[in-house]
Amino acid sequence: MQTLLEELPALFEDKFRQRLQPKLEQQQRLLEDNATLRQHLLQLQPARDSERQPLLMPRQQERPRMRQALRHAFGLNSNRAA
Repeated sequence: MQTLLEELPALFEDKFRQRLQPKLEQQQRLLEDNATLRQHLLQLQPARDSERQPLLMPRQQERPRMRQALRHAFGLNSNRAA
């Protein structure tokens, strides 16, 4: 009985690894897909460095409207200082 109790943590650890392995493989595939999509995204961006901005970031002129929308969404008074 003592031997079985001593082996029990190793059995649980092995079972945990078996259950974790498919999740780790899925995570690796998602990371690879993400890297591929980022590469495609970079290839789609304009080639001129002077106009290069992060594709997912709002342009500078759009930020005040975004700030106002966020203030409205969170119920903050738009007259208060930021």
